[in-house]
Amino acid sequence: MYPLTAVELGPDFRLEASLETGHLPAIFSEPDPKEYLKSYIETYLREEVLQEGLTRNLGGFTRFLEVAGFSQGSMLNIMEVSREVGIERKTV
Repeated sequence: MYPLTAVELGPDFRLEASLETGHLPAIFSEPDPKEYLKSYIETYLREEVLQEGLTRNLGGFTRFLEVAGFSQGSMLNIMEVSREVGIERKTV
């Protein structure tokens, strides 16, 4: 299901909450949206990434996603990411 839009949310739209948790429909019925997202990410990584054989090092891939997320909107320094994640530069 696609995320909800600000128009669909109407008066329930809050920018701060949107930036923290996004607009997945299930989030709005969850008592703890952040816990739901954590579960969603873990399920996605395990089921999709491992199933497709895109990575054999789930821990390294998870750390890569976290570190790369901090680089949004700026140039990605591959050497720095490699160092922070603890994997080879060519893997990054």
